[in-house]
Amino acid sequence: MKRRNFLVNFLLWLLAFIFGYTVKTDRDINMLRPLNCYSKEGKVKQELVYRDIVSNVYQMKENNFEKGDYIKTLGYYTTGDGGHAEYIVKSSEEKNDDGSIISLNNGLQAHLIYNGLINVKWFGAKGDWDTTTQTGSDDTNAIQNAFNFSKIQKTSAYFPSGKYGVKSLDYNNSSAGIIGEGKASTFIVGIKSCNTLVSVKNSVYISIHDICFEGNHLAKTCLDTSFIQKDGPSIQNNYQEVRIRNYTKVGWKADSNNDCQFNHIMIEHVKKAVGLHIPANGGMIIFTNAMFLSPIKISCQNAVFNGCMIYGILVEGKDNNHIQMNGSYWYADSETKSNLYLVEDSIAYSPALNGARMENGYNNGTFIGGAGRLYNGATFISPHLFTTHGAKNQRLVSDTVRSLGPKGHVRIINGIISGDVNVNSTKNITVMKETTQVNGKYDIKSEYQVMKTSDGVSYSFMSGSEFGHHNSYGNASKYMGGTTSTVSNNEVTIIDKVPASGIIILRGAAKKAPIAVFIYSKLGDDEGLVTKLHEQRGKGGSHINLKVSSSSPIELKVSHTFLRKDVLHYTVIGS
Repeated sequence: MKRRNFLVNFLLWLLAFIFGYTVKTDRDINMLRPLNCYSKEGKVKQELVYRDIVSNVYQMKENNFEKGDYIKTLGYYTTGDGGHAEYIVKSSEEKNDDGSIISLNNGLQAHLIYNGLINVKWFGAKGDWDTTTQTGSDDTNAIQNAFNFSKIQKTSAYFPSGKYGVKSLDYNNSSAGIIGEGKASTFIVGIKSCNTLVSVKNSVYISIHDICFEGNHLAKTCLDTSFIQKDGPSIQNNYQEVRIRNYTKVGWKADSNNDCQFNHIMIEHVKKAVGLHIPANGGMIIFTNAMFLSPIKISCQNAVFNGCMIYGILVEGKDNNHIQMNGSYWYADSETKSNLYLVEDSIAYSPALNGARMENGYNNGTFIGGAGRLYNGATFISPHLFTTHGAKNQRLVSDTVRSLGPKGHVRIINGIISGDVNVNSTKNITVMKETTQVNGKYDIKSEYQVMKTSDGVSYSFMSGSEFGHHNSYGNASKYMGGTTSTVSNNEVTIIDKVPASGIIILRGAAKKAPIAVFIYSKLGDDEGLVTKLHEQRGKGGSHINLKVSSSSPIELKVSHTFLRKDVLHYTVIGS
C-alpha cells in the first residue's frame, strides 16, 4: 500500500510540474488543482478542474469535494469489486439513485461519467447470491435503478459475472437491452415468489444475450418480452446465448415477437410446463442452434428452426402457422405424446421437415397429433422417424387431425421410418411415401402425386409399381406391372394385381418367348371374362394362356407352352 501511494504521489507531483498544477492535501488525500492563470485583462484563462482517486463510493461521499471536481472510484463498496467508475461533482438537486446521481454529504452531487454499456455494479449490485444456501444480497433496487437509467440513456444494461438475487424487475418500454458475460457465468436469480422475474415488454430493436434467467423455483415466468401495445409490429429483437431455468409455469413469454431471432437459446426442462410461449402474429421467427427441453407453444406466420433440439411443438391459433424444420432433432412432448400437436381448432399450414429426425418414445404416441387442422397437409423430405424405449402402437398421423379444405396429404420423400408406427392414411389425411423405407423395406403401396390439376382433385400418381390417373370418380386408369413366379411348360401361376377391367400384356422373359395381349372384365366377385386380342408365338410355336379361376375372390391364372422354365412379365392397364 505504501509503495502504491508513493507512486501515485510521485505521478501527481510530476503532472503538477509539467502542466503547471499545484497539489493540495485534503484529509490526507492528494488532489491535483490547476494553478490560477490570468490574462492581462485579469480573466481566468482556463477552467479549474480537480482530480481525485478514492477507494469507494462511501469515501467519495465523506470527502469535502468541490463543484467541478473530477473523481475516480476504485470500487463501489470496496476496491476491485467491479463497481469502479468516474464522476463529476456538480451543484444540483436531481433525484439520487445511488448510481448515475450520488448525493454527497456536503450537499453536492456526483454525476456518473460513462461511455458505453451501463454496468449494474455502478448502482451497487453485488451479484453474490448463493443458490445452494439461498443467501446473499438483494440486488433488486440497484438493478432497477440501473434499468431505469439505461432506458433513459437508450443504452444496454451490463451484468458482469455473478448471481444477482432479485425479487422482480421492470424493464418495460425499453429500447435498451440486457448483456451478460455468458449464460453459464451471469445469472439473474429469483429470491421471492413472483409472476415474472424480468419483464421487458413492449421493447423493440433490443438485444438480450449471454445471460441466464434463473427462476429458482419461485418465478412462474423467468422472462417476458411480449409486445402487447398493438397488433402486428415488426419488433426485430435479437436474443442470443440466453438460458432459462427453474420456472414453474412458462419459461419465456414472447407474445407478438414478430421478426425476432432466437440464437443459441437454452430453455431447460420443467415438468408439466411450457418452455417458450410465442403467440406471434406476423413476420418471420428464426430459431438457430437452440435447445427447448420443454415444449414450445406457438402461433405464427412463419417459424424456421435450424439445427435445433425440441421437445414438442404445440400449435395454437388460426394464423398461417407455417413451421419449417431444417436438420433439427425433434422429440415428442411427454404430456401430449406428440412431436407436433395441433390444439383444437388450430391450423397448421403445410409443415415442412427437411433432413431432420423425429423421435417418439411413448406408447400410443403420434408424430402429428391433436384435434387441429392441416392446411395442404405436410411434407417431410429425407426425414428419419423412429420410436424408442420399445414404444408400441404409434401413428404417423392421429385420426383426430383434420384437413382444411380438400383432403390433406402428408408426403414423405426419401425417408426412413423405424419402429411400431402405423404409416397408413386416415379418414382425414392421405399418407404418401416415395422411396421411403419402413422398417428396412420400401412400401410398395405408397403413393406419390406426379401432377395435380387446378381443381385440386384430379392428378396423376405413382404408387409402388403403379402409375395412373385419379379424378372425382376414383382411379380412372392405372398402369401397373410385375413378374410371375417361375413356371415350366403348362404349369400355372397367378397375376397378383387384378383390375376391375382393362388390358393385360404378358411376355416371357426368355429369348424367343411368346407374347400375348388380353382384355379382361370382372363380372362379379367370382366371375370374370378374358379374351385374347393378339398373340406373338414364341420358339416352337409356344404360346401363353390366361384363364379366370372359379374361386372367390377370382384369380387370373397364367400358363405357357414354352419348352423351358420361364417367368412372365406382365403389364396391366386398367381401372
